[in-house]
Amino acid sequence: MTKSEYLAYRRSIKDNGLRYVLSHCSKPDSYTLAKLDILANMVDLLAWRVKWINQSDTTKKNVIKLTSIIL
Repeated sequence: MTKSEYLAYRRSIKDNGLRYVLSHCSKPDSYTLAKLDILANMVDLLAWRVKWINQSDTTKKNVIKLTSIIL
């Protein structure tokens, strides 16, 4: 995927949505765009854990929440 193609896909995603663009582009480009979308929307787990540790609430629910895998 070239830079101009990527910029065109970004504009199309903004106008039409990711699902529409993925269904209308080539397979390799759709895989790349889907991976980039996943990476862009990932939760910052380190910041989340720092925020949790700074809370004084250490109930069982919060301990399970901290030690669980989030994906």
